[in-house]
Amino acid sequence: GQLTQLQTLNLFSCGQLKTLPDSIGQLIGLLRLDIGDCIQLKAVPESIGRLKGLQKLVLWGCEQLEAVPESLGQLTGLQGLDFTYCGQLATLPDSVGQLTQLERLQCIKCSQFEALPESLGQLTELEIIDLSECVMLEALPESLGQLTALEVLQLSGCVQLLE
Repeated sequence: GQLTQLQTLNLFSCGQLKTLPDSIGQLIGLLRLDIGDCIQLKAVPESIGRLKGLQKLVLWGCEQLEAVPESLGQLTGLQGLDFTYCGQLATLPDSVGQLTQLERLQCIKCSQFEALPESLGQLTELEIIDLSECVMLEALPESLGQLTALEVLQLSGCVQLLE
């Protein structure tokens, strides 16, 4: 909790990591948090919302991750968010609509991913959404039409997509 100047924390491939300590929220200088390929990680603490300067959050390959806390919306400096291969993640919290600086959202091969929140339409800086192979995704929010900066919408392999 004393590492206030730490800018990058890389916990990639910590295969036995099941949870992150609440004290992670004290790393206020953090710009990038990479907890990719932590296959046992089940939850991210609410305290993550205190990382106001965080620009990139990578949760790639966290196969057991079932939900993301509402406090995610407090990461107003976030530009990149990656949930690729988070096979148990079904949706994102409504608070994702508060991530006004978000430019890239990746939820590739999230096999249980069913829906995006309507609040996504508030992300005016969002340029890239990649939902490739989200095989349970049935629909996109109407608010997607409000994303004026959107350049790439990748939906290949979303076999359940109806509308």
